[in-house]
Amino acid sequence: MHNGHRERIRKRIAEHGLESLNDYEFLEFLLYCAQPRVNTNEQAHRLLDTFGSVSAVLDSDVSDLMEIEGIGSAAAQFLTLIPGICRRYYGEKYTPKAGFHSIEEIVVYLQRLYVDAKEETASLLLLGADLSPICLKTLARGNARQVYIDRQEILVEVARKKASYVVLAHNHPTNMARPSSEDLVLTNHLKTALEVTGSRLLDHIILCPDGAFYSFAMSDQL
Repeated sequence: MHNGHRERIRKRIAEHGLESLNDYEFLEFLLYCAQPRVNTNEQAHRLLDTFGSVSAVLDSDVSDLMEIEGIGSAAAQFLTLIPGICRRYYGEKYTPKAGFHSIEEIVVYLQRLYVDAKEETASLLLLGADLSPICLKTLARGNARQVYIDRQEILVEVARKKASYVVLAHNHPTNMARPSSEDLVLTNHLKTALEVTGSRLLDHIILCPDGAFYSFAMSDQL
């Protein structure tokens, strides 16, 4: 019986898109991919009844998902990978072919990388002389309130990529879009160190889950 149901779901998606599915059907469809021989309808209901929303399901830990009857390690891991897949997709899709035109444009680009982040994560965006992106690299991951950033690692990467401009970014999962004293010290030291190499710290941006951000450049701190 569930095979016919799957075909109806696939047909609806083909004709009307994923937005035509309700939350249960959407999760059910995702689970098809990880469990092609299993009736995933009941699992989808259990997941939503337990976690409350699709986003909460996808943001959960593998171990928590596996506590739900019928959800094995493969299905749990697949669900938790989806936010990362989305970040990868949007990160590439919205990377400008030419240079960035404003700090706001850089903020929009970087915000997509931190959508579901539960811990502070530092990222390094290197730009050419025309502000075109050279590379975007994750520097380090910490906990919910801090992350250690190695200045020497940044300098090595800047030299290796021959970058003209540098944007350092990290997130505050606590939704406090203001720099700590450590952020201020790091920014000043990094700015001075980069000037010696002939590169420039274009900005240090702090991003929050609620969309708020702090830009050192826009706050006249650089």
